[in-house]
Amino acid sequence: MENFSEQKKTNSIFKGAIHAFKKYKYPAINALVLLCAGSFKLLAQEKPKMNVLFIISDDLNTHLNTYGDARVISPNIDRLASQGTQFNSAYVNYPLSLPSRSSFLTGVRPERTKVLGNRGNFRDALPNAVTLPGFFHNNGYVSVSCGKVLYPPGQDDTTSWDMKLADFQEVDPTKPNASWGNLLILQPDGSRRLFEFNDVDQLMDPEREKIRSLPSHQPGEKVHFWGPSELSDDGMPDGQIANAACSFLESKHDKPFFLAIGFMKPHVHFVAPKKYFDLYSVGSMPSNDYSSLPGLIDLDVLGLQNTSNTLKPKGRLTPEMGQRAMSSYFSCISFMDEQVGKVLNKLKELNLDKNTIVVFIGDNGFLLGNHGWGKPTLYEDDVRVPLIVTAPGLTKPGSSLNQLVELVDIYPSLAELCGLPSPTNIDGVSFVPLMRDANSKGKQVVFSTTGNQRMVRTAKYKYTVYNEGETREQLFDLEEDPLEMNNLINNTSLKSILNSHRTILSRQLVFEQEAIERDSVAGERFRK
Repeated sequence: MENFSEQKKTNSIFKGAIHAFKKYKYPAINALVLLCAGSFKLLAQEKPKMNVLFIISDDLNTHLNTYGDARVISPNIDRLASQGTQFNSAYVNYPLSLPSRSSFLTGVRPERTKVLGNRGNFRDALPNAVTLPGFFHNNGYVSVSCGKVLYPPGQDDTTSWDMKLADFQEVDPTKPNASWGNLLILQPDGSRRLFEFNDVDQLMDPEREKIRSLPSHQPGEKVHFWGPSELSDDGMPDGQIANAACSFLESKHDKPFFLAIGFMKPHVHFVAPKKYFDLYSVGSMPSNDYSSLPGLIDLDVLGLQNTSNTLKPKGRLTPEMGQRAMSSYFSCISFMDEQVGKVLNKLKELNLDKNTIVVFIGDNGFLLGNHGWGKPTLYEDDVRVPLIVTAPGLTKPGSSLNQLVELVDIYPSLAELCGLPSPTNIDGVSFVPLMRDANSKGKQVVFSTTGNQRMVRTAKYKYTVYNEGETREQLFDLEEDPLEMNNLINNTSLKSILNSHRTILSRQLVFEQEAIERDSVAGERFRK
């Protein structure tokens, strides 16, 4: 009835303006224009803003059912994809947590944030940057963080958030035994529950103590890295993060919200409640000794290989251990997927799905054996990640796009989807035109880096260069060689392709340097 009443009011305004025009002719034109402008402004103001639910999964590659891996049970993420748009060629700008998150939350490439590892703060290089949540706050939203959004402790940009429902406990980074994983999560009674890094395992594995003795990526700690847990979903941090997000959704909303949820799985350690491990038979996983495959590029020698101690030095597992690692990783995906479903169900239950844009991503990928285990490399399982967007009134259910996009593009895309002013001084480009017209070309090239490596990805080829003492290059035809086993760098018939990719990278380096110099000047002015 309110909409009908407002429409009658608008019609009355227009009728009055037309009557004045007939009576007074041309002198009434200005009045008519002003009245029309005022009426449109009134209608625009009354249109409610869209909420934003931004879900981040840690270390999630594209091994999901909706992306073609039928082994993985991910019904809730699949459901989200069936309701919106799935991007099949979405790339991170740095395949590691803090550099990636610092980049897509500022809309700026890692070379400009200067966060090129899991330490550092983008504010050092960009003191005047407006983050994605800060941008929404400035435009009348309440900005809310829940879980692992920026990491590690002390690196979060506290000024960007109005509320933090789940956050890491502050630690002294100078202490070698400091645990970076202790999480404080808001409870319904207003208290905060502490989840300590080593208190969430409760392994049921018969070799529990043996597993505990393996070296961890956490300084000075001895912890396990995979196995079923005796804990329930709500006994795990991700379960509690989902609960805190649902409680927020249930609360009264005087403003539109920007809610970022950071789930910690499937990041190591590969631990989840037992029922998710029961979904996967270890013996059903592929048994591959990738280190003996013909034509495998020996990146251990090149220095490009991930050397994560979390699984095994230089990432080389036996086929049997590889099967177990893969099934454990998939178990953690299914656990995380269930928590995503919990939040999506709450959104629908509260009828918030009608005016809430949902974005789901992996912050970076994770290698599953073909070039080692883990991250950060520039191989596809590390740099290609899921990106799914649902936007009521725009996205066509079950649609998918193959055009290249980057996570740095999320910032301007959300601004456009919400009808907000275009953000300035960022590197991302909105992918909303692709969502409106699937035949749009979009980007012709995307970039990623790991500090001493650079990647240029075009529609068919991927070029990577490694500089440390000497320059080493790789060129892959991803259509013919999706596992990136055949380096074409010496293929003379592809010389022009190679040179074009070198040129693209050279130009990009110039653009970046110019932007870095502008940032430096702007930063000095801001500090003064």
